[in-house]
Amino acid sequence: MISGKPEMLKKINTGIIVDMVRKEGPLSRAELAKRLNISRPTVSKLVAELLEEQTLIEVGQGPSNGGKRPTYLQINSRHAYVIGIHVAYPLIRIALANNTRDFLQRTSFPAPDTLDLLIMRICEHTDHLLRAAGLGRADLSAVGIAFSGIVNPHLGEIVYARFFPDVSGAAFRERLEKLLETPVFIDNDVYMGVLGESEVLERQPQSVAFVTLGAMVGLGMMIEGQVYRGARFAASEIGDMLIDSSRQLADGFQPGGGYLERWLSALGNEEVLRAARDGNHEALLFVQEDQMKIACCLANIISIFDPEVLIVGGSVLHYKELFLPQITTLLHQITGRTVSITTAHYVEDSELVGSVSKAIQSLHSKISIKRHTL
Repeated sequence: MISGKPEMLKKINTGIIVDMVRKEGPLSRAELAKRLNISRPTVSKLVAELLEEQTLIEVGQGPSNGGKRPTYLQINSRHAYVIGIHVAYPLIRIALANNTRDFLQRTSFPAPDTLDLLIMRICEHTDHLLRAAGLGRADLSAVGIAFSGIVNPHLGEIVYARFFPDVSGAAFRERLEKLLETPVFIDNDVYMGVLGESEVLERQPQSVAFVTLGAMVGLGMMIEGQVYRGARFAASEIGDMLIDSSRQLADGFQPGGGYLERWLSALGNEEVLRAARDGNHEALLFVQEDQMKIACCLANIISIFDPEVLIVGGSVLHYKELFLPQITTLLHQITGRTVSITTAHYVEDSELVGSVSKAIQSLHSKISIKRHTL
């Protein structure tokens, strides 16, 4: 039970009810009251409003325990539609989803060179997905964007993006909101990824590290249910990590960072990875080098953050037989700490799912009401 000013309390409790029905429904009013420690009359009143606005629907009755049969509640999947976007290099992914996070349509396109082209392509593909689903812009409730770069989510500002330099500091969110005529919510892509992955964990750990490995590498840390951002929204930028400074700095300092990403030989290189899978000796040597580099990177993460769970995602999972067993063995040799290592449930879609989740969260409250918040 959350206490506070009546209007704020109502808004928070409404969001909590919607979130629980979405995650664990169908549920009855009595089950909601018991699980959330909210009075039955309060739950009934809030549910009545949610039914009236068609956020929830009634989906049948359960067995009686001697009294009135309970009526089950479920999210109305047709109540709202959102767009989720993962802006990364070299591919941008976009999906149309309903209120229950089901992807209805999806597509992808190569990352363009300029801000104007990026905005134009996003709008074009948004309209295409809506039309393919028999919808229009009037049906769109929110847009969530997982952006590869340093992002100030409170201002919706791209602080720095190495692969999209002319987007930094630009009014990216404002321009999209004006063109799409709907609210846009933006955050760092790996932070969105840890949100998407944390929602499918059977048990909610105190700390989670989500590492994405591919052409780009990144880390999202969730500590006690909160994404750790750092003082300037740049925490966990592991693409800048130095492991062997004499080799990584051999070509001098790079203003844009990315020392680890530039140093990896095979990861993100499809030609090398396919050759290694086919047994090519030279390609396998490149893969072995990357195995040690990644293991050292993960060991540094474990040493600093000591996460309870470490989730590995990204395009590396398409070649996991070349990396994960070997990295796990090396990691246990490097550090004696025991960490639960698992692969991402959504593989390469973690960030895209997180962007959809963020857009759906925004539909009910701008107040942080989730167990895991951004």
